[in-house]
Amino acid sequence: MKNKMIAGFTLVELIVVLAIISIIAGIGMASMSGAREENEVRSTVYKFMALLNEGRRAAINNRLRVQFRFAPKSMEWCVGTCYGTTGLPRSMKLNLNDVSIKSYAREAVINSNPPSTLFNLTSSYKHFYIEPDGTLIGYTTDTVPQGITLYFEHDNDSANRFRAAVLPLLGKAMLYRD
Repeated sequence: MKNKMIAGFTLVELIVVLAIISIIAGIGMASMSGAREENEVRSTVYKFMALLNEGRRAAINNRLRVQFRFAPKSMEWCVGTCYGTTGLPRSMKLNLNDVSIKSYAREAVINSNPPSTLFNLTSSYKHFYIEPDGTLIGYTTDTVPQGITLYFEHDNDSANRFRAAVLPLLGKAMLYRD
């Protein structure tokens, strides 16, 4: 009689293969989690840019100054002022979920240039204005448009940080990864 060898895998071989698959799956899940958080921050910055464009259009169309208010977890724009009712059109308030505005600069920080002064954002609202011609000023006392930069960061991962620099004369935001 001939001995027939039965092809198959030993238990040790199966355990080694399962261990390798588990390690690869763990690495993949960790990188997918980081990508998800980065996408959340990027999506929030794009929502800010859309809200800014909407406020700029309202300023130009109504020929009135628009106030743009922001806090760590929310932002909005209002024709005229956001303090009190003016009877003028008002945008919807954008609430931020897992993303916060951590700091801001009262100038457009483009490329890798550091801001002259970086302010931490507390719980109170800060604001800037969009003029009827579409330019951006920081405060009503500003004589020269300076722009503004907001620094967005994911609440669970401080490595996922973006900044949106708003150019003063164009009133358009540019996105940068920090």
